[in-house]
Amino acid sequence: MEHGILWNTAFLMGTITKSMRNDGGYEIIKKAIEKLSLRHKEHIAACGEGNERRLTGHHETTDINSFKWGEILTM
Repeated sequence: MEHGILWNTAFLMGTITKSMRNDGGYEIIKKAIEKLSLRHKEHIAACGEGNERRLTGHHETTDINSFKWGEILTM
């Protein structure tokens, strides 16, 4: 089994670097996610108005005030 990252949207998929795909890349990805979490509110604000209606936490997203990420196992 190998590790995979589950993203709610394709937003981050365009930011995956070569180093993230190489050996040790999982640790680089986790560090990048930690950096993103520190500026969550700023990033949400840059997405424009109305996100509070979509990011409710009632469906596949978490609520607008929380930053969460997950890992899935793929076969």
